[in-house]
Amino acid sequence: ADYWKSQPKKFCDYCKCWIADNRPSIEFHERGKNHKENVAKRISEIKKKSLEKAKEEENMSKEFAAMEEAAMKAYQEDMKRLGIKPDDVGSSSTQSKTQSNTVETKAKKEKKEKKEKKEKKKKTPQDASMPSKIETKEWVQGLSPEGYTYYYNTKTGESQWEKPKGFQGNSQNSQTGAEWVEGVTEDGHTYYYNTQTG
Repeated sequence: ADYWKSQPKKFCDYCKCWIADNRPSIEFHERGKNHKENVAKRISEIKKKSLEKAKEEENMSKEFAAMEEAAMKAYQEDMKRLGIKPDDVGSSSTQSKTQSNTVETKAKKEKKEKKEKKEKKKKTPQDASMPSKIETKEWVQGLSPEGYTYYYNTKTGESQWEKPKGFQGNSQNSQTGAEWVEGVTEDGHTYYYNTQTG
C-alpha cells in the first residue's frame, strides 16, 4: 500500500476511552468487566439523582403547603380580631363589584342620553341653513376679460360659470360696478380681488 489509512475510532462514554469503531471491538469492549461496572455505576447515579430530585420536589411542596396553611390561619385570626366572618368578606367583595358595575352602566347611559340631546339640538332648521350662508359668503362674483360673469370661491380657490346655490351677489360691487371684490381668507383676513385682471 502506497498510503496509510487511519482506522475509525469510537469513544465510550461510560469508560471514557477510545476503541476501534468496528463490530468485534465494540462487542469485546461491552462484554468486558470494567464496561459493565461503569454502566451499572452510571445507572445507579441516574437513579440516585432522580430520587433526590423527587425528594426535593416533595419537600418543596410540603413547605408551600405549610406556608399556605400558616397564611390562612393568620388571615382567619385577623378576621376574628376585626370581627368579620371570613365568609362575609368574599360575598361583600362580589356585591361591591356588581354594585360598581351597575353604577358604571348607569353613568354611561346618562352620558349617551346627554350626547343624543346635544346632537338633536344641533340639528335644528336654523343650523341647517347656516352652512349655506357661510358657503355663499365664500363665493364672489367676477367678470372675465371677455365680459362673462363667473364665480370664485375664496376658500377653495375654485371658480365656476354657474351661480352657486344660495349666492346673493356682492351688493356693494353690483351697485358701484367696481372691478374689485372683497374676500375673506380662512384665517379671517380681508383681501381684495380684481375681477377684471384677476
